[in-house]
Amino acid sequence: MNSLLKKILVVLYNYNKSSIFRRKIKHIARHNQVRRQKSDKSDIKAHKTLWGALKRSISPLWLLVFQKITGHKSIQYIPEDIYYTVVEPALNNKQLSKAFADKNFYHQYIDADLLPDIIIRNINGVFYDSDFNPVVPETYMEAIVNQEKEVIIKPAIDTGGGKGVDLFTKEHEGTFKNKEGQLLTRDYIQKAYRSNFVIQKKIDQHPYFKQFNPTSVNTVRIFTYRSVNDEQVHVLHALLRIGKPESITDNQASGGVSVYINGNGKLNNYAVNKMGDKFQEYGGVELDAVEAVPRFSELVNLAGQIAQKDYYSRLLGFDFTIDQSGQIKVIEVNNLNNEINFYQMNHGPLFGEFTEEVINYCRISKKSFLIDFEYE
Repeated sequence: MNSLLKKILVVLYNYNKSSIFRRKIKHIARHNQVRRQKSDKSDIKAHKTLWGALKRSISPLWLLVFQKITGHKSIQYIPEDIYYTVVEPALNNKQLSKAFADKNFYHQYIDADLLPDIIIRNINGVFYDSDFNPVVPETYMEAIVNQEKEVIIKPAIDTGGGKGVDLFTKEHEGTFKNKEGQLLTRDYIQKAYRSNFVIQKKIDQHPYFKQFNPTSVNTVRIFTYRSVNDEQVHVLHALLRIGKPESITDNQASGGVSVYINGNGKLNNYAVNKMGDKFQEYGGVELDAVEAVPRFSELVNLAGQIAQKDYYSRLLGFDFTIDQSGQIKVIEVNNLNNEINFYQMNHGPLFGEFTEEVINYCRISKKSFLIDFEYE
């Protein structure tokens, strides 16, 4: 592909992404009744100067919205469109991201005991058992029916916002149905998922996590940054993510909330949804009265250890939970399209003390770009 065509594709893609995110922040600003005040003038100017070094136009709404929600004034809040069109493409190699994000690939660099139990996996159209032994397609349903009462099926790649994640429960007659009444059959799987998916045992989560919402697998999201200056991994944010009632996923995009977790594993006294609304209690639980997240320091250490193994991504979002027996489980490692607003709504600027380091690096570095889709 010649350089002119590449530039045209990048410009069109970035323009579209920026337009989407700017409409989004306008909607959030209206919802929170954010108004520009005369006293904001100097902050807006400094914010524009800081992030304008990345050669993009800067909307002040990101600054004003995050400052109002958190009550924390700082010019370091990164606009979401700048993150997606400049920062993430510079810090993470998007051409390789999907391979590392493939849930069927996790077993190559994460201890199997830390991962959800796989019943059947599909890789590039071929069925395998949990140990990567090929299985006959006509018989894999027997493994599900004979072993489990509840199973989760999800795409191996790109489950952002809980997309494509479904729970099937065994009926008395030995069939599996989801909450819409859809039967789990080979024909349904072929039509809905085609290839590259996993069928997992449902995780029975630890009582600590279950107390907030028993229907969703609630997770600890840990956001790490591997420094461009010294290659050390730093944990920038930790959040508890809770699904909305009756949901099986914990995603904010699907109606859930998130709560900041401090360095001692204690929750903040409020949760935030995607619009910036705050909740002092959730699921009937007073957040400031809850004990610390169990095994939190181990989760932090584990995130740092795994982050060192992904040489192509400096920014990673880890989703951890703990099962009923107290075992840590890695649900997902996000290296592409990391949702960032909930970090800044809960805990302030995304990069904090590393903001200028990141800007200086991204200002002069090449950006990765990927157009990825299937066609017939």
